[in-house]
Amino acid sequence: MQKKKINIWQPLLFSITMIAGMFIGYKMRDGIPGKSFFYLENKRPLQEVMDLIENRYVDTVNTQALADTAIQAMLAKLDPHSVYISAEDVASVNEDIQGNFFGIGIEYSIIQDTLHVINVLKGSPSLTAGLQVGDQIIKANDSTISGTSIASDKIRRYLRGPLGSTVTLQLLRAGKRFTVNIKRGIIPVSSIDAAFMMDAKTGFIR
Repeated sequence: MQKKKINIWQPLLFSITMIAGMFIGYKMRDGIPGKSFFYLENKRPLQEVMDLIENRYVDTVNTQALADTAIQAMLAKLDPHSVYISAEDVASVNEDIQGNFFGIGIEYSIIQDTLHVINVLKGSPSLTAGLQVGDQIIKANDSTISGTSIASDKIRRYLRGPLGSTVTLQLLRAGKRFTVNIKRGIIPVSSIDAAFMMDAKTGFIR
């Protein structure tokens, strides 16, 4: 008799358990953004190719660099104003928009793998520290930046930094080496290269 009762209730218990499991699964799936219950993902060709390269390509590749190249190629088909800015370049772009950045206030040129100061901005931390046009910068803190074929963006990262932070430069002037500490300050970025009045009514802005 007891066994018969169990057999009667067993299908009902299974049904309740299954319904409860489906309900819990629905709630968990519903918490995933952009996904609905019984959602089947339909990958686009670009993502499929990226997955194949990452999982099955014979060599290890930088998939992020490939993705950046693909994005740039897509945007090239649009208008000239649609551009892709990588995470590494966002800070530099924002500096131009904001009209200032934190640095030491020099303009430089790389001549034969050596960084030469070609201009010291008026009122800049570098002018206060005594830098002069023609100085050669050998090291910034512990990093050598001359004679190493270093990229310009890397040099900017060495010279720029948080407001009030200090960079120690090793300089070469007239054959003599010396060290100077420079506290980074606000360096204005001018959006206009040149502006003057051509006559009493006509102005020129470059």
